[in-house]
Amino acid sequence: RYDWLVKDRSSLNFALTLHPGAEVRYRYTYPFSDHTFGRVTQKIYQKKSDTGSKTSLDLDHKINDIFLIRWTNFTRFETDFDGAELGTGLTLYQFISPTQALSYEASIQGKTQPYRYLSNQHLAVRFRHNILRKWFFYEVTPAIDWPEEEFEKRKDELSITLRLEVLFNNI
Repeated sequence: RYDWLVKDRSSLNFALTLHPGAEVRYRYTYPFSDHTFGRVTQKIYQKKSDTGSKTSLDLDHKINDIFLIRWTNFTRFETDFDGAELGTGLTLYQFISPTQALSYEASIQGKTQPYRYLSNQHLAVRFRHNILRKWFFYEVTPAIDWPEEEFEKRKDELSITLRLEVLFNNI
């Protein structure tokens, strides 16, 4: 990902992936108050033979120095399915220390075609820890999902994800 244009409230960046794929993203942030921010993000992307766009609306509110809550909403259109995919979710972020944090997540997603239905419900807790260097992180995320494919019954899916992250600044 390369940040091409960064201003006080807006940014424009480009990303290339190994899948192969390309993405252009524009983001605008508006401060409603000292503790509440709104953000609109528009992405246009190409993944292999699928072209799509995703619009996200986020509202962040700092409850105190330990907790921040985020309400996220999105709409996605892709060439690989008719209609739209819609989603909403709440995430509560908890500051533990300068190197550790927790987040509690709950979300639902739905599709509009071939009929309107909930395609997934999701609950998760994420532990994030900065280790060894200021740019190296790991995350552990236990989660439960209730996905539904067209005309299939809903099944519980339990997972635990381990993620390693290395942060680079633009060169």
